[in-house]
Amino acid sequence: MLSLESGGCKAGCVPFQRSEGWVVISAKGLPNPYGTIKKGELEDELKFIRPWIETKDPKKWKQKVRACLNALRDGKHVRVECAGGQHRSYSLVETVAKMYGEMYGCDLKVLHNDRKI
Repeated sequence: MLSLESGGCKAGCVPFQRSEGWVVISAKGLPNPYGTIKKGELEDELKFIRPWIETKDPKKWKQKVRACLNALRDGKHVRVECAGGQHRSYSLVETVAKMYGEMYGCDLKVLHNDRKI
């Protein structure tokens, strides 16, 4: 079973031990909802975060989704990283996991290292 995980890369985040068979995709280039959430203008839930990120930069969002799906299709495990592992990487992983399941009829092992769910 392939793995798909989210996490942060700043101090205090669960460190990622790179190993063979893994691809790391950065979500740092995606719009960051952290400030908007902190100001109370966006709820800290996937159903609000994902569309917020996607509508801010749909082209970049689609590129990241496609990169994840391509790596998984090629039999690679995928780690998606952003600064804190709370919003961008989490949203991307959840989106990709759902799409992968619909496309291939099988599940992935999904792990969110820094987001408390």
